Amino acid sequence: NSFEGVNQLNSKLKKGLILPAIVAQEGLEGVVLVNVNLDSEGMIKMVKIVDGMHQEVDKTIIETIRNIKQVDPIIIRGKAVPKTIQLSVVVE
Repeated sequence: NSFEGVNQLNSKLKKGLILPAIVAQEGLEGVVLVNVNLDSEGMIKMVKIVDGMHQEVDKTIIETIRNIKQVDPIIIRGKAVPKTIQLSVVVE
C-alpha cells in the first residue's frame, strides 16, 4: 500500500498556502478539516470543507488544493484506487 500522494498533498499545501490577511488581523487560529477526493490517477476531483474556520480562509484552502491538481495515486493491494482523504490544515 502507498499513501505517498497524501504526503505530497500535505507538503504542496503547506508550501503553496498563503493565508488571507484576516488571519493576522483577527488573530484566527485553529484547524480546518478538508475532504479531498482523488481518482485512481491521483487527480483531485473534489475538495470540501468539513469543519471550517472563516469563509476567506476556507476559500483560500480550497483554491490552493484545487491548484495542486494531481498527486501520486493511492495504492491499496497493488492497485491504484479512488479515495477520499481528510486533511487537517493548521491555521495560525
